Amino acid sequence: MFPPSLHNHLNSTLPARILAARPLSGGDIHRAYRLELENGQNIFIKTNQNRQAPEMFRTESLGLKLLGQSQAIRIPDVIGHRSSDDGHAYLMLEYIEPGHRNAQFWERFGRKL
Repeated sequence: MFPPSLHNHLNSTLPARILAARPLSGGDIHRAYRLELENGQNIFIKTNQNRQAPEMFRTESLGLKLLGQSQAIRIPDVIGHRSSDDGHAYLMLEYIEPGHRNAQFWERFGRKL
């Protein structure tokens, strides 16, 4: 469940209100969600209350920006990273719909990376 306090915090900072927060799978350290906003925008968000999370998200944000500069592979835009008053650190990214991943996809991805 998306933390209600973080939901309220984000509603006061995002350009549109959150209609839904859908949990996503795949991560082990952080919780991940797709936020659906009332303006039609979708945002990917990772959250964590670990005291080291703000620094992890800051570092990840920097790494994603550097990878994006290469323009070799599609990297989501970083929207921002912060912490709410109750200690929920978060990293928000552009949401990219997952595509089909076959053997050729991974081969091309590895070469470009």
